[in-house]
Amino acid sequence: DYYSGLLEIPCIFVDKQSNVGEKYALIEQYIAPRDIALRIEELAPKETRICVLEDLMFGCKRYQIKLCKDAAIKMCKRAEVSAYARRNALEYLFNVFGSELILNEIMPTTDHALFELIVDMLRETADDRLKKEMIERYRRESSRFLLKNLIALNVPEGLEFYIRASRRANKIFDCSNGSGEVTEAISAIHDISLLHLLLDAVRMRFSGSFKDGSFHTLYTSLQNALSNCAKSNFDLVWKSIDALKEELSQDSEAINFCSVLQDNIIETNKMSLVKKWSAHEVRRVLRDID
Repeated sequence: DYYSGLLEIPCIFVDKQSNVGEKYALIEQYIAPRDIALRIEELAPKETRICVLEDLMFGCKRYQIKLCKDAAIKMCKRAEVSAYARRNALEYLFNVFGSELILNEIMPTTDHALFELIVDMLRETADDRLKKEMIERYRRESSRFLLKNLIALNVPEGLEFYIRASRRANKIFDCSNGSGEVTEAISAIHDISLLHLLLDAVRMRFSGSFKDGSFHTLYTSLQNALSNCAKSNFDLVWKSIDALKEELSQDSEAINFCSVLQDNIIETNKMSLVKKWSAHEVRRVLRDID
């Protein structure tokens, strides 16, 4: 009874247990996991104390409990509760019921704080629904977090938002806060379909008195992104850089940027540029040498 009772005690009040995982490990020394799960199934739907419910949601996740889905959905939708306190409920729903439930039941109506956790959770497998929701939320209320992730996910609108805001300010989007994390995200771009936007960003970078960052620079991020794109279409990127050199021929810094970039993409792609010869071609070359 004592160890069963610990399920209703927040882990911070359980002596010498520094986190909720340790609390459950302690209880498991005296109660079988199946019995713990049955008790959680009884408690979770009725519990109203947030600090206790947070621990119970961790238990739902730990024991893959199916019957507490409604309680977890209700918890996730409580906007007055911090996103940190709701994270166990969200992770439980994702781990046990999958991303479809998150996208259909939680994402459309959730507050911004929990939506950030959803983005972090689904980033690796982000589908069009998540990207569309990110775009719509950014349009309603701009957010560095959303912009950074839109860019890193190779969503065209993300780079468009960045260029528009940076061109308006005549400096990189996140120059004012000094972190440069949004600008750094451009380094993750690899989709060749964003090439025209990257080239537009290069033009912006070398226009007038545009102010770049001092740590995470647009200069470096564009170098990385264009090098990434060259891996999928070397010829197109190379020709685009050549055209840019002609267009910006009066700007020595821009010419240097293009030259350095071409050196980089040759180095990065040199193995894919090596001509592959058949045995017949090799024998013919060797005969010519003789």
